[in-house]
Amino acid sequence: MPLSPTTPELGALDLFVSVVELGSLSKAAAAHGIAQPSASSRIRNLERQLGVPLLERSPTGSAPTAEGSLVAGWAEMVIRSADQLMAGVEALRASEQGRLRVSASLTIAEYLLPPWLEQFLRNRPNDSIELEVTNSTHVLERLREGSADLGFVESPTTTNDMAEHVVGTDRLIAVVGKNHP
Repeated sequence: MPLSPTTPELGALDLFVSVVELGSLSKAAAAHGIAQPSASSRIRNLERQLGVPLLERSPTGSAPTAEGSLVAGWAEMVIRSADQLMAGVEALRASEQGRLRVSASLTIAEYLLPPWLEQFLRNRPNDSIELEVTNSTHVLERLREGSADLGFVESPTTTNDMAEHVVGTDRLIAVVGKNHP
């Protein structure tokens, strides 16, 4: 459902509510960190947009008109709802980006993962990593059951049901004593 073209912006409503609460346009402007002429202009635009006078201005301050008192009450509900919306979105964002569950085989977890994870977290100060160290078979099981988001294995096992990418290789050399057959 599209908003009416005369729907005021939240910032203007918030400023208006502050004027009513503080009894002064200049105090409300200071509370919002804007200049008083800018605050006056926003309130005039709000009144024009709504088509009703909201404030009675005097040298000693500003008081809401009868219509302004009603609009201030409704605006407070809108501001409160907008705050609830943003709190909910923040909670969703935190749950979405908060934790990466990694499962890795023993050697990878010990030798390769520490610098990789450090680099990953460097630009993500609000994220965390939950690391499970296990064998390659269990890493694949964790990924299949959904208890891990990312897995690292050192076995050459390939899977048809998961996306995989080689991130490194190593070369093994057998070393024995000079008298070994």
